[in-house]
Amino acid sequence: MFFKNKQKIEWVRGEKTPVNKFLSAVGDTCGITEQVVFARRQKSVNLNDTIWSICNEYILKNMQSGNTRNIRALYYQMERILESEGKKSNKTTQKRLYYDLLEYKKSGCSIVIITCTDDCCDACKKLDGKEYNIDEAIQKQPLPPENCTCPRCCCTY
Repeated sequence: MFFKNKQKIEWVRGEKTPVNKFLSAVGDTCGITEQVVFARRQKSVNLNDTIWSICNEYILKNMQSGNTRNIRALYYQMERILESEGKKSNKTTQKRLYYDLLEYKKSGCSIVIITCTDDCCDACKKLDGKEYNIDEAIQKQPLPPENCTCPRCCCTY
C-alpha cells in the first residue's frame, strides 16, 4: 500500500490505488475522504508524508472525541508507513497498543496476557504469556519491549 520514500507516485483516482486502499482501511470510520487526501497532496509529493500528516490530524480530532478505536486504526496505518520505509515503528506500535489497552479496560477486561508470534525477537519471546493487571499494563506499557529488534513488533495483549 505504501511506497518507499524515493519512489514516485501518480496521484490518480481509482479502486486499486494506494490512496483508495488507505481510504478503505480507515476513511469511512475516521471521516477521511478522497477530497481530504487529494487536497493535501498539493503540500507534499510523497504519498507516505501526505498520509502521515492526515493520520496525525485525525488522531488529534479523535482524541478530542475520545474515539480510541479510530486512533488505534490510524496508528496502525502509520506503523505500515514506517515499515514500508524500512524504519522502526516501536514508538508508534506502543501508542497503538496503549489504545488497545484502553479499549480492553473500557470493555471490562481486568487482566491481559501478552501473546507473541513464533518469529518474534528474543526480547519479545521473554514476555510471551506474561500476565498483567490492566491498570499495570496501561501504566507500564510493556509492549513492544525497549530492546525489541523485530522489524515491526507483532506482539499483542
